[in-house]
Amino acid sequence: MRNIDSFLQKSSGEDKANENHFIAQFNKVYLEYFEEPQSMKSVAKKLEIDRSSVCWYNRLMRLNGRIWVAKKARCPYSKRIVFYYTTNPRLVPPSSQLSLFDQ
Repeated sequence: MRNIDSFLQKSSGEDKANENHFIAQFNKVYLEYFEEPQSMKSVAKKLEIDRSSVCWYNRLMRLNGRIWVAKKARCPYSKRIVFYYTTNPRLVPPSSQLSLFDQ
């Protein structure tokens, strides 16, 4: 994914261990969303990763077209209506938006 690579290149002065930690956390978040649609708070709690980091990983995946909103539902932790995300293309609901150019 080009955004992750460019992010790592910009931080080339950092320790390699930090880069490996970033990549490992990113992969954990990606796989957690792949198993079932979840909210960001749920992923952060399950993986014990800071929620702001999960938000950053979601941004990178969204910019690269690797994550989709599966549904909106109540979060079991915050009790608010939130987006549930997935990285599994099979779990993406069909779009209800009409297209002007479909034949």
